Amino acid sequence: MATQWLRRAWLVAAFASAALLAACGGGDSIESKFVPERVVAFGDAEGDVGQTGGRYTVNDNTVNIWTQLVAAAYGKTLTAQSAGGLGFATGNARIVLEPDAGGSTATMTVREQVDTFLAANTFGANDLVLVSAGTSDIIVQAKAALDGAITVDQAEVNVDQAARDLALQVRRIVDAGARHVVIAGVRNLAITPWALGGGRPPPTCCSD
Repeated sequence: MATQWLRRAWLVAAFASAALLAACGGGDSIESKFVPERVVAFGDAEGDVGQTGGRYTVNDNTVNIWTQLVAAAYGKTLTAQSAGGLGFATGNARIVLEPDAGGSTATMTVREQVDTFLAANTFGANDLVLVSAGTSDIIVQAKAALDGAITVDQAEVNVDQAARDLALQVRRIVDAGARHVVIAGVRNLAITPWALGGGRPPPTCCSD
C-alpha cells in the first residue's frame, strides 16, 4: 500500500521536475562553456550543506552531497547561509507549507529561503542556482495518509500542489534574473527502507 502510493507520488514529482526543466528551455547545442561566478542552493536535506550544523550524509568531511560536488566541479565552494554562505537548503524544509517534515515551524520553507536571498542579494547572469525540494512534502503527505488523517487521493492532490508550488518558486528565481537553474528531482521514496518498512518516520539529522 505505502510502496504503491509513494511510487505514484514520486512519478507526480518527477514529471513536475521534467516540466520545469523544459520550461527553462535548453537544447543539444553548446554555445559557450559556462563557468559560474557563484553557486546558490535552495531546498531541503538533499542540498543542505550544514545549515544547522550537520549534513544529511557522513559527517566526517569524507563524503559531500550533490550541491557541494557540483560547486566543486567548477572550483567553487558552497557554505551554509547560517555561516554566511549561499547554501539556503535546510533539512526537512517543505516548499511553501509548515510545519516541516520533522514537525518544526522554525525551518524556512523554500519560498522563505528565496525571500531571504532576494532581501539582500540579486541573481547575476553567471550564477548557478541549485534547487532540490519535494521530498519533505511527500513524506508529510505519506505519513498523513498512512495515519488515516487524509485519504490517499487527497495526499496525491497535495503532492501535485506542492509540485506546482515548486514551479512557482523556480519561476520567481528565473524572473529575478537567474539564467542557470538546476532542479534535482526527488528520489523514488517507494524503494527506500522507510517505505518498505511501512512508512515509519524517517530519521531527522544528522549522526556521524
